[in-house]
This record gives sequence, C-alpha cells and structure tokens, in this order.
Amino acid sequence: MSLSEAVSELLTPEPSPAAPINEYAGLQHDPQVPEGQTWIHADWDIKVASLRSNSVHNWYVQLIHGQGMSIHLKMAIFWSSLFTSSQTGAGTGKLAYHYARLLLDHALGNYRTFLKAFTVEPLTLKYLNGTTNRKGSPDENYGRELQELFAIGKGPDSAYTEDDVVAAARVLTGWRYNWPKHNSHFVPRDHDTDDKQFSAFYGHKVIKGRTGMAGAEETDELLDMLTSHDECPKYLARRLYTFFVTPEISEDAESSVILPLASLLRERNFDIVPALQALLSSAHFFEERFRGVIIKSPVDFILGTFRTFGVEFPKDVQPHEKFQMERAVWWLMSEQGFKFGDPPSVAGWPAYYQVPTFDKNWMTTNIVALRGLRTDSLLYWGFWTPIRNLHIPILKFVSALDDPGDPNVLIDDLVELLLGYDQIEQSTKDRLKTILLSGHPTDAYWIGAWADYVAAPTNATAAATVETRLRRLLQVILQMAEYQLH
Repeated sequence: MSLSEAVSELLTPEPSPAAPINEYAGLQHDPQVPEGQTWIHADWDIKVASLRSNSVHNWYVQLIHGQGMSIHLKMAIFWSSLFTSSQTGAGTGKLAYHYARLLLDHALGNYRTFLKAFTVEPLTLKYLNGTTNRKGSPDENYGRELQELFAIGKGPDSAYTEDDVVAAARVLTGWRYNWPKHNSHFVPRDHDTDDKQFSAFYGHKVIKGRTGMAGAEETDELLDMLTSHDECPKYLARRLYTFFVTPEISEDAESSVILPLASLLRERNFDIVPALQALLSSAHFFEERFRGVIIKSPVDFILGTFRTFGVEFPKDVQPHEKFQMERAVWWLMSEQGFKFGDPPSVAGWPAYYQVPTFDKNWMTTNIVALRGLRTDSLLYWGFWTPIRNLHIPILKFVSALDDPGDPNVLIDDLVELLLGYDQIEQSTKDRLKTILLSGHPTDAYWIGAWADYVAAPTNATAAATVETRLRRLLQVILQMAEYQLH
C-alpha cells in the first residue's frame, strides 16, 4: 500500500459489533436471558449483575483480539483515557455497556458531539456526581473535570478560574440518570435558573438562565463555549500527539505540529478523522527519533502479542468456558495496570498524563518481571486459564514467514516484525543467531534442521528440534527492551 492507502485503511471504522451476550449460563442461571442472547435490555438482577459487568470486559477482549485492519479500537482506548469513567463503579452491566458503546460509536467521529454525549451519559452522571448536582448546592466535580480534563486542559495559556468551575456546575444542575431504565434525563425543578457569569478567559460570557425543559439548553451553550475557545483544539491536539507520537512535546513540535493540528480540528469542526489523517501522514510522525519511544500499554503488550502470533481461543469449549478464558486474559492486563474502562482516577492512566514519567508508569520492577513471565508462559507451559492454557503456535507462526529456512533472513524478519524496526545492532542479531544455531559454527545446522521438518512436519523429532531452538530464540526477543516499545 501507499502511505495514503494505508492511513485510509487504518481510519476505516470497524463494523458495528453485536452487543455482549449471555456466555455465563454455565456459571449462573439467568432467569431473564437464555444462553447466547444479549442481556442489555434485561432488568437488573443481583444474582447475575457482576457476570453481566464481566461480560462487558470480555466483550472488549473479543473486539480487540478479533479486530480488523483499523485504528477504531485503538481510538476507543484513547478516548477512554480522556473521557474517563468507572465501569466497576457502575453497579450494573447496562451502565458499563452504555459507556463502552459510547466509546466505540464516537471513536472516529466528532469531538464536539462526543463531549456532549459524554456529559449526559448515565455513567458519567453517576461517576462524577452529576446526579447530585442541583440548584442551591451545586456539585463542582464535573464542572471542574470538564474544563481541566475533558475540554480545556492545563496548558500554558489555560486560565479558567474557580468561579468558572462554579458557573459550569450551576449550568449543569438538573441532570439525572434513571436507575431502573439506566438512561439520563433533565429535571427542571433541580436546575439553577439564574444567569451564569464566566471570567475574562471566556470573554466574560453570560449564559442566561432558563426555566422548564429549556434549562437543558444551557448545557449545549456551555459546551459550545468551551469548544469554541482556542485552548480546546490545542488540548485535544496535544493529547493525540502524546498518545501516538511521543509523550513529551518539544517547543518545535508545539509550533510545527500542535498548532497546525489544532487549526485543522477547528476548521473541520472537530471531526477527528482529518486530524488523524494529517498526523499519521506527516513526515514528523515518521522521523526516526519517534520510533520505539513509547512503552507499550498492557493491552498493546498482551493482546498485541496474541494478535501478532495468532494466539486463538479454542473453538471446542462451552460458552461459559470461553467466558472464563477471556476473563483470565482481562485479568492478565489488569495485573499490569490496565482495566479497559476503569482507569485508577478521573485523570485516567498516569502513563498518559503524569509529567515527567508518562509511559514509564507502565513499567515497574514488578511489571518487568511479569511481562517476561507471561511471554515465557505463552512459549513454554502456556498462559494459564481455568479451562485450558493458551500457547503461541510457534511452528505455524514461523512457517508463514518468507524464508524461515535461512537463519539470516529469519532473524531479520523476526527483528523487523517483532521489534518494529530493523535498526538493531549487528552484534545483537549475531547473538540471536547463535541461539538459533545452538552454538554451531555454520548455518548448515539450522538449514538442515528446517529442511527435515518441512519434509516431515508430522515427525515429532524433526518438529521438536526446530521448535526448541525457536522457542528459546523468541523467549530472548520477547524479553528485549525493544519489544516493550512501539
């Protein structure tokens, strides 16, 4: 593909996925939902509430593991780090699913539209106290985070005031979510109908108080005020840049990339695809200094490894067994600090905002050991699940490469594919080749061993000879520092 063709392919949305279904029937009977049917319209039931919430987590695993050639799911992760919430705190699978669907439906859409939908999202109202925000006692939680984290940020020119936080909270009074129906609605009697005065940062904007259902229109006016401010597109541009390019923004990048990208966002009314197209097609994005500079998140590391090596969930298991296996993979990411839809705080995951450590937050001394242990398990004894261990299909994976019988070509291909680039020192490649050759001085050892396997792939001895050497080779590659980066 050409660059434009590749970027276009990446920015093609995934098909809208079917809703999560009851795959937990073998663990707990659901009196409302037969096995294989979706539970998202069923009434809340305490006996299966946690299983339905877990079903949403498994749904993420399924979608990311099975996605096509699109950036769609990657962008859902990006938005979950910006428009944060707590699926664990939802208390019901319906709220968790509704938020997950919001991320997917708007992942490659329009930021303005997304921000408005997120503001009145039922789980947002619950998580950030919107449902307790009422006239006479405004709760400032969402009014603050809306400006600090979701729209304006804390850039050098961000100067909104505490009075702006209070005014925003007063605008947002009256929004509620309905527990039985799990939807949001506006309650006029709880809305502050007085005028709301904003600071010089917002041009001394006054949002006129409204009565009745017209009070809900104040929310749209507030969000339009925020997204019309110059700081909003700059903040979004910075978040995109630090997610896709490098966590640290230089003065040169601020002027040559961030400001033009912000202008493009403004010109295109905050449609996200043109901005991504410009960023991912830029010469700046492809500069050598930005290759391998971001530590992979747990989802990139775990499910990325699964996808790269073709690790599949077995087809000959019962739905509830598959459910448990997917749950185990979700916990595999969780132990390394990533729960999709459940960041540790409203600010998101520290890897995406915490100066100056940023992505280094993904890599503690404990997680370094865990990563090596998990890739070793996939190569040797299998990653444990309650049902069946998961393995990397080593011979199938290597057989699909261009010329696995030539040790030099094989090493080059593995380095480029698994480490993301081929600028690895020759001494490192030589060390990897020594592992593959088991210390033999010539290439003939591997050439002959691979030829014997190809000639008789069902011969256990021939297969074991090459698989043993490949397993050790891949073990070393997957523990290299470069494999932890993208």
